[in-house]
Amino acid sequence: MNNHAAESIIKHRRIRSDGYVLPLVIITGMILTIGAVILSTRSFSGLIRSTRQKQGNEATELAETGASLLINELNEKFPYLLTVNCQVENNSGSQQLEDPVCTGWKTFNFGQYGGPNSACPGRSTNPSEIMDLLYKTVDHKNGAYRLRNYEFLGDQVQGGKAIIQVQGQRFRGSEESSEIAASAIVEQEITIVPKCCNQAPYLSCGSDESGWGFGLATKGVQLQLGDVIDENPSISNSNANVHCVNCDPPPEEQCDPWTSAGQTISNTCTETGGSIIAGERSNGPLDIPDAPTWNKEAWGDPTPIAINNGNNPIFSHGEVNQPHPISGCFTENVNGKKRTHCRIDSVNLSGENKISINPEREDGDIRFYIEGQQLNLSGDTIINPGEFGSFSIFGGESTNANAVWGCSSKQLNISGGGELNAFLNMPCFDVNLSGGSSDKPLMIKGAAISNQWNATGDYSRLVIPSNAGDVICDVYEICSSAENENENQNDNGNQNEFAALGSNQWSLIQMEQQ
Repeated sequence: MNNHAAESIIKHRRIRSDGYVLPLVIITGMILTIGAVILSTRSFSGLIRSTRQKQGNEATELAETGASLLINELNEKFPYLLTVNCQVENNSGSQQLEDPVCTGWKTFNFGQYGGPNSACPGRSTNPSEIMDLLYKTVDHKNGAYRLRNYEFLGDQVQGGKAIIQVQGQRFRGSEESSEIAASAIVEQEITIVPKCCNQAPYLSCGSDESGWGFGLATKGVQLQLGDVIDENPSISNSNANVHCVNCDPPPEEQCDPWTSAGQTISNTCTETGGSIIAGERSNGPLDIPDAPTWNKEAWGDPTPIAINNGNNPIFSHGEVNQPHPISGCFTENVNGKKRTHCRIDSVNLSGENKISINPEREDGDIRFYIEGQQLNLSGDTIINPGEFGSFSIFGGESTNANAVWGCSSKQLNISGGGELNAFLNMPCFDVNLSGGSSDKPLMIKGAAISNQWNATGDYSRLVIPSNAGDVICDVYEICSSAENENENQNDNGNQNEFAALGSNQWSLIQMEQQ
């Protein structure tokens, strides 16, 4: 083959090769372009989703801000409206409308609904002024809040609870824009309590005293030979005061017998041979708050703990907002201190079996919420070396769907000798104390609220710490020793009004994105 022929063949092959490469390059370029478009589309979609989620969260924050502002404004300027329903008119969900109003608040007149005849000093005397606060922009959050509904459940003497719904609206784009990008509706339940002008809730009208005034508050008492005495008898004012709702009026003389339904409650001031009440005795209606119950929304819905012989559990704080080592307990941070909540079904312990409480009082407290109907303990079954306020037992209505009990036929039975250091806030329980001896008395060192208090034996004693009233007020937020006045103004000239306390529960009931 000559050189000319060889060059012709090589040239021909090169042309064929170039003809294959060009389509491959074009196809590869198209694939890369399509991939880039897909990735760009996904990234853009992800950015949109992220932006919408952020806007939704900001709408929720606006709703929460609005609820807080409205509740604070009601407390500060319009507390008389806390027991009045407000169903907002001119309100169509996510659409922004001017001048929303509610008839209940706008047309409120002093003296109606069982409310006060006039506002306390420092309050607004024009209820319609709150109409300007039903819808308000929040400039620094580029949005607005709108009250949707306020419903009060209770009465104008004892208070009750209220449910408030507030919508948050997150605007789109610049601060001047009023176009809604996202909206959210939150619902809060708050406690409404009566109070006196210029005084904290739960304080007696006309009194500057603070704290809870009773060592024992109950509907009925049978002490027989049991006692209610002070831990420190040398204090000038006794803390061992007993209030019995259904008892007869006590005699003026401290050592004279006190009776209830024919039963003698206290008949001597000697150390032995009779039931001793070291403090004041009183009877009649008393506004005792319901015992706190297990909060499913905040702490979950675990199976309540059944404690029987052989368990011997040790209760202490866990990591805040993390799973607790004991299933059925939850630890949270409250004002910089740990608080551990434990959901208890029942306790049946005797002999050498014990529950150990390790509360680290300086770091918080431990609380039992009783879901079942009965607790059976011997005096030394619950070991709590901490000071008063480190451990409490709440006995209210059950929240467990599998065993919902009312507020009756529940018992705490403690027998034998020993000591229990606790605050017993158990208005649904009968507390029955039996046993004890001179060598080993049966003592509850603390304070108690119960349905019925029954103590037998001269060495069954409720011993009240000297700081009990202040601890119950500070730690457990029960700060009143006075019955509510049914009139709007008492003998001292102090008018009653209302206050909204905290939030019992919070929930997001709707979120929309435009």
